[in-house]
Amino acid sequence: ESYLCDGRGQNHLHSTRQSLPEKLQRRMLQLLGGVFPCGLRSYRIGKSASAACKLCGKMETPSHILCQCSSLHDIITASHDKIWRRLFEHLQGSLPNWLLFYDQPIGGMALAELSAPLPGSVRRKKPDGVAQQSSQNECFLLEFTRTTDFWSTSLDAARVRKEDKEGYIDMLDALRDRLPGWNVQLLTFVLGDRGLMDERLWRANLTKLGLAPPKQTAFLRMAQIGAYEVVDDILKVRAALLHALHE
Repeated sequence: ESYLCDGRGQNHLHSTRQSLPEKLQRRMLQLLGGVFPCGLRSYRIGKSASAACKLCGKMETPSHILCQCSSLHDIITASHDKIWRRLFEHLQGSLPNWLLFYDQPIGGMALAELSAPLPGSVRRKKPDGVAQQSSQNECFLLEFTRTTDFWSTSLDAARVRKEDKEGYIDMLDALRDRLPGWNVQLLTFVLGDRGLMDERLWRANLTKLGLAPPKQTAFLRMAQIGAYEVVDDILKVRAALLHALHE
């Protein structure tokens, strides 16, 4: 199966690579070339008697290290947050006419023109972000997801999971009831651990936010650079944990 499908952001990977330090360029080539060091690869080439992760015991693939290992949960979560914060700050600087709210309970956001208070069950829910523009009657929930992209269906599957998540459905329904006549939508941004993405969807979402195509390209590139910067963060934590096991 080809992992680098059309429209998955691969057109930007060359320029993204040029923006990375040499060490991360090597990581990119390893990940895209299928030679990223992991338990499964070591087992297949005869360097290890087992493909199991030394931290949690499950089969160790690149996706396992970068997105799934329970022993790396904290740094994997921090990696998501690091990329999203940078992207959100970029939106803040690019969208002066929007009210933007970052990663907080929706009940604590000073949303404009609600016809009634949000119900308590919704007020506690925390989207990754909200963008509101009263002049155009638009309110968008922003959801950023970092996931594996080693299967061609992985990005779409992650997007569907978010769109079908009960919490987002509840928030959308409550906002639509309290913002009659407004365009209320969920905008999902799904980034693969190798920097792949559904470029058409990302650009469609950024167009809804009023971002011009050149700025969209810069936004996509920033996301891909972030994807590879956090690979190094995760591997440093993993190396420290493996070292501690042998002390």
